[in-house]
Amino acid sequence: MTTRGAVGKANAFTRRRLLTLTREETYESALETGQRGVGDARLVEARWIFRNMISRKENAMENTSTQQKWYDKTWLVILLCVIFFPVGLYALWKNQPISKGWKIGVTIIIALIVISQLGKNNDENVSSSNSVSSSSAEQTERKSSEPIRVGIGEVLQTNYFAITVNEVNFRDSVRTGNQFADLNPEQGNMYLIINVSFKNTDSESRMLMDGSVWINYNGRNYEFDKSETVLLEGWGLLLDQINPLTTKTTNLVYKIPAEIKGPVYWQPGRANKNQRIFLGDLE
Repeated sequence: MTTRGAVGKANAFTRRRLLTLTREETYESALETGQRGVGDARLVEARWIFRNMISRKENAMENTSTQQKWYDKTWLVILLCVIFFPVGLYALWKNQPISKGWKIGVTIIIALIVISQLGKNNDENVSSSNSVSSSSAEQTERKSSEPIRVGIGEVLQTNYFAITVNEVNFRDSVRTGNQFADLNPEQGNMYLIINVSFKNTDSESRMLMDGSVWINYNGRNYEFDKSETVLLEGWGLLLDQINPLTTKTTNLVYKIPAEIKGPVYWQPGRANKNQRIFLGDLE
């Protein structure tokens, strides 16, 4: 046998022997194996083969023993994105198999869904708030539209005044005690004379206004909002203004048609539309 043939057989023997090595075999046993084949001339080659094989086996065992990370499981990432997106997004961006393009696309879709849901909830809250406000406003308006009516001698409390009608008269003419201020009879008309007291219940001076007389005649409401001017103290209101907690008593005169019949109400100036004082029935 030639030297080359012997070396080849020794190399083959050494490789077969190294393939059966386990991690428990020592480095010295491998060296002995190489020395039995060819001696010192091939010791370096046996050493390199041994180290290479041991490294491969160790890497294979480490790869086998290393468990797959939970966020590298694509099916789990998809499930988490559906049922609990915060954890799902975290796992998505930690995942290695999924490409970056898919990560960006899924993140955008989830963001759009979240924004749309937030906008929907906000619209529902605003709608609910508007509904509650509208309901409250309707209730307030309903309460404010309910008639508040008092009679002669009773006090009607408005925003600024406590108003009391003391006496009501229907006359053909108005006699004031001053012939220059009297109102003479007119064909087809008569005068409604209201003696009233105003008390300012506000914290500052307020201006007095006469208001309107309402008469329901033949099923129709008629408003008489112009009072007669009587240039005499104790008659009418000529832009009178009274201080807080003071009282002014005066006579208000309204000209109305003699033919009219029905219930008569007076709505004081600066009172709410539903605040009226019943003055009696015209017959």
